[in-house]
Amino acid sequence: AHLKGIVHRDLKPGNVAYDDATQSVMLLDLGLAKQLDDVQGHQTTVGRVMGTPYYLAPEQIRAEPVGPATDIFALTTLAFELYTLRRAWGRDGEDRPLSLSARVTSGDPWNTALAVTQRILSGLRPKVSALRPDLNPSIDDAFALGWTQDPTVRVRTPDAWLDVLRRASSGLKVREPTGIPAASTAAARPTEAKTMPSQDGIEIVEPTLVRVEKTDLTMAVPSPGTVTMERPRKKSRAPYT
Repeated sequence: AHLKGIVHRDLKPGNVAYDDATQSVMLLDLGLAKQLDDVQGHQTTVGRVMGTPYYLAPEQIRAEPVGPATDIFALTTLAFELYTLRRAWGRDGEDRPLSLSARVTSGDPWNTALAVTQRILSGLRPKVSALRPDLNPSIDDAFALGWTQDPTVRVRTPDAWLDVLRRASSGLKVREPTGIPAASTAAARPTEAKTMPSQDGIEIVEPTLVRVEKTDLTMAVPSPGTVTMERPRKKSRAPYT
């Protein structure tokens, strides 16, 4: 798709299927896919971010131009789920990466669309090795390269990222990701004050309710405002990020 100038923009488990008969993987639902020349000139509607929160790239959240690197970010998130069976950007009540089997309720302060996107924008990246100690710690460098904030320094193609992943899994050194802060041992709580850019230049500083459409393809950020959210009682026990 990338070689044909097409960006998917909504890569997630629900849009990937495996055919037992042909033993092939198929990419589904190109409803948000765009030609590169069209994507560069026409982003999203003001104040709206197209995509599914758990798999958005930073540039999508910031409503900036997207490209093949945007899909690489989501592909890296998918790989994290395959390795750990946990969501990279979701959190449970103890601030651990959320199990894929866990149900997220509307009243869950850890996993609102805003909390999830703030984690993606924070620069802190979850460590596969913290959840899979049987793997070589170098694998975290491969994921860091697929999750860079700046898409221009992100791994450019799926094949290139797969090559980096294989090298890291074998314990070989991969190039150092640039512009990425070191992973923290303390994940941010969803009630901490953070700044989230908006399309019109207004900054939302405190946790704010985010309206999600009936489908999970559109996330809308409402007008600036603040709400009081109850701080989770339990604290982080392990360095997952």
